[in-house]
Parts: sequence; C-alpha cells; structure tokens
Amino acid sequence: MKPYVKVQVKEGKTWKDLDGTLYDITYINNVNKGNATILVNAAGSKTAGSKTTSFKIGTRSFGLFSWL
Repeated sequence: MKPYVKVQVKEGKTWKDLDGTLYDITYINNVNKGNATILVNAAGSKTAGSKTTSFKIGTRSFGLFSWL
C-alpha cells in the first residue's frame, strides 16, 4: 500500500507544495496489516533533512471475503 503523500514547506505564514524532484519517498513495512512508515528525504541541492510519519494498514471486507 502506498498512500498519496503531499510534501509542503512553510514560507512565512504560507504553506507551499514542494516540487517532487526535491525529495524521495520510501515506504517501510507497507505490505501487511499493521503499522507502516513513510520516510521523506531531501534530494535536491536546495533542500536538507528528512521526516517520517506512520499510517495503519487494516483489513478490508468485501461481502463474504476478507482481504489483508
């Protein structure tokens, strides 16, 4: 599972979307049910640092079937 990730930077009091060429996204433990992590690393010459966040993968039920 790879949820949509929107990376923004704060300039003054305004949040702006960051160009996708300036960062890399890595998904960790994002296959099975449970907790997964998103790691965003700076990749451009004008950016530095990294940030992580987590999300939960649950089960989905479709009628008589349950999918992981």
